[in-house]
Amino acid sequence: MLDRFSGGRIDVALSRGILRGEIVNLNPEADRRNEERSRAIFAENLEILKRAWTQDPFSWNGERYQIPWPETSWGGSALKDYEDENGFLTGLPVIPQPAQKPMPPLYAVTQTEEGFRLAAKQGMGVISSHPTGKKLRTLNAAYDEEAAKCGRPPHVTRVAPAVREFFAAETSAEARREIEDFVNSRFEVIKRVRGISAWLDIDEDPDDPKLQGMAGFDILMERDYLFVGTPDEVVERMVHMHRDEGWDQFMLSLGQAPGDAIARSMRLMAEDVIPRVRELTARDAQLEVAGSVQS
Repeated sequence: MLDRFSGGRIDVALSRGILRGEIVNLNPEADRRNEERSRAIFAENLEILKRAWTQDPFSWNGERYQIPWPETSWGGSALKDYEDENGFLTGLPVIPQPAQKPMPPLYAVTQTEEGFRLAAKQGMGVISSHPTGKKLRTLNAAYDEEAAKCGRPPHVTRVAPAVREFFAAETSAEARREIEDFVNSRFEVIKRVRGISAWLDIDEDPDDPKLQGMAGFDILMERDYLFVGTPDEVVERMVHMHRDEGWDQFMLSLGQAPGDAIARSMRLMAEDVIPRVRELTARDAQLEVAGSVQS
């Protein structure tokens, strides 16, 4: 329905979950302490989703689900086209179908090499949040390697949309002041769950006293996790990620701040930052095409 309402603008991201508490309270069988079973549940659910969006009549006979249930009748004459000669359902209609055909783009949410490889096998893109620098490039390479083995195209969006916090203001100091507490709080939550290594690159030592003494905001700013500052500074960071890391999509997370500050930030992003980023990156593409023609 969202895909219909939005005119086919929905992307769908799926995950097996991270914390045990958020997983087992939905489905105890999906506990990730049993990885084989967890992956099997995810794979079956994913295939059911794909078929429900593309198959009419929709049916499924798998390890955990059977749809429709054997010898089930709908009642009345509403679904005669979905019944056998005995009046039992052979499939179900799924209404409405997505606007995008055959289905909306699918992304796996993961931070690990194993997750990137599995996404490539399943024909999904990837959304990630914590990797940066060499770690992110290594994950991209793993995805491309696995995709090539399966005869699938490389991950052309380079793990973008990768989630990054943004906040624009008239001055750098104002932008930092409005969002710093939120960024530091989020940093500490992830640090408690996964350790500081979640935010660091491959060759960085999590026990480095310098890193241990730094504020989360400064660590994240150094590693391109934050698009925070004046419009000029935010444009510079986004264009840098496009030119140096190959990103052509961005997923921007708006942190917590007073409502009027958020409104000003969003206005600056919409009216100043995004148009300039589009202009500069489009110019890069034109230069690349011109260079190819000349060579």
